[in-house]
Amino acid sequence: MSSLFAVLLLASLLFAIGLTIRYFVNRHQNKSTQIKGVGFKPLMIGAGVAFFVSVIGVGATSSTDAATNQSSSSKPLIAITAKQRRSVASQKSVELKRSKSLATKYEAAEAASQSLAKVEESLSDKAAAAESISEKAARESSAAAESRSIAVASSRAASSSTAKAQSLAASQSQSTATAAAARTRTTTAAAKPPVTSQGAGDVVTGRGSIIGNANSKIYHVPGQAGYHMSSTNAVYFKTEQEAINAGYRRAKR
Repeated sequence: MSSLFAVLLLASLLFAIGLTIRYFVNRHQNKSTQIKGVGFKPLMIGAGVAFFVSVIGVGATSSTDAATNQSSSSKPLIAITAKQRRSVASQKSVELKRSKSLATKYEAAEAASQSLAKVEESLSDKAAAAESISEKAARESSAAAESRSIAVASSRAASSSTAKAQSLAASQSQSTATAAAARTRTTTAAAKPPVTSQGAGDVVTGRGSIIGNANSKIYHVPGQAGYHMSSTNAVYFKTEQEAINAGYRRAKR
């Protein structure tokens, strides 16, 4: 009996049994009964054909083996010497070492392939991370530029508003000072004290009135040292606050 047909017979039988068990289990669990896209019936047909062929092969080879054994039994046996046995053992050892070497090389190649795949995956992840960082930096740079542009526009608007406010305040202050001076001149024109005997048109400070000098913007109060000024430069105030509001400062002595 040929060992090939015997193995085929056993394999087809086991395959048919396993396929049947898998079919009923998957059907009970509502799973697919196909194997790589092939249905149960084609697989069972294939297993049956293989089983039938193996049965025929076993039957055919059994008779041939029987005839061969019968003819070989009549032939004399050939003795194998020790040298031949050592040679066969040496060849088997060499083949075994070669097989182990090939297995080691295969494992090394498999490990190198896996390592290369990991390196490629790591490089791909790093490239994706770098691209993400670059896009984030570009977005942040754009946002920063936009923020700077907004800040510059706001600063310019604030500067313009400040300048307008300062100009308006200065204009109002000048108008207030001019109006106060006009009121002071109008008020003091009627209350101007008599001219002293020092000379025509001369005024002496420190004698009962708050008198300011229109040229020096200094005012004098009663009790301070008196000095002569032209009556055309004299400005009279009722109070010191009025003089200060008009832009005058008090004399030091």
